Amino acid sequence: MLTATADAKTIIITNPDTRRGHCLFQYAQSAPIDSQDGGDCSALPDDSFFQQCAVDLNSIKDLFTIETWRNAVSSLVGLHQSCHGLMMAVLTHIGLSDCIAQKCSLCKRRVEGENQICQNRDCSGFQHPTTVETGFDLLLVLSDHTGSITCRISGPEAEALLACTPEEFLSMGVARVQEMKWNLQLEWAKVYLQAFVSPTRTIPSVRVLSCCLAELSDMKMIQEKLY
Repeated sequence: MLTATADAKTIIITNPDTRRGHCLFQYAQSAPIDSQDGGDCSALPDDSFFQQCAVDLNSIKDLFTIETWRNAVSSLVGLHQSCHGLMMAVLTHIGLSDCIAQKCSLCKRRVEGENQICQNRDCSGFQHPTTVETGFDLLLVLSDHTGSITCRISGPEAEALLACTPEEFLSMGVARVQEMKWNLQLEWAKVYLQAFVSPTRTIPSVRVLSCCLAELSDMKMIQEKLY
């Protein structure tokens, strides 16, 4: 199996006008895509459910690849349990075009529409007008040699990854946002993850506890323990 890698010096030409380029493009349009994402990232429960099993990042010792994390999360289906893990993965997508959200001040879930009514059934403010706050809700795609998963990072963890507040981000121009994106995208990241099944759900929800660019020492440590 061939594996492609990219670093800060890699030049990527989109849709090259060559025979092989056209063949690859046609294949990409029809290739089957694995839709598993290692947990439900679209509907996180109330933060209180995660706080019940809050954990010190330094205590997380279990190392995962994308594939083994999926397996671990799948084993939680129907169980009110949690798991935590550390992985090294490439940030193959960072959704900066839609990363600022209005959130319910009670449950921290997105509030859609002008009426500012929370639609989270687990929230005490369900279907009632609520106080909203502005914060990051950033979509990430993490990839390694075993596959890819989709997840979200928000709050202080997202601010640490982007090195700015939501207010600072909103004041940035397009060029600055693009620079930020390409300083992170396609780079290796050290990611701490948490999966949890709340009492009102059967499908595990996944949250990013921490995400930062990986240091060389981190990469060496992971390679020694996983490979």
